[in-house]
Amino acid sequence: MGKQNNKVEKRKRRTAYIKRKKDAVKAKVKAKAKKAAKSKKASSAAKGAKKAAAKTAAKKANKKKTAKKPGRKPPATKAKKKKKKAR
Repeated sequence: MGKQNNKVEKRKRRTAYIKRKKDAVKAKVKAKAKKAAKSKKASSAAKGAKKAAAKTAAKKANKKKTAKKPGRKPPATKAKKKKKKAR
């Protein structure tokens, strides 16, 4: 009868061991996910700041483009000015 009893004890020890290992793996996964979420949150905040800066720069550029007066000739370049003086 001793052999049968040993089997039961072994199974109890084995199930307890497996349970401990599973809990350890779950804790690692949870910690890793928490760390990833934290870094993702920080990186998304940085991305948001970059997007906001890009948007404001684009808006300023659009305002400058629309501020041009219609029908006005572009200013002469230095090369054109030199040609006019040479004549």
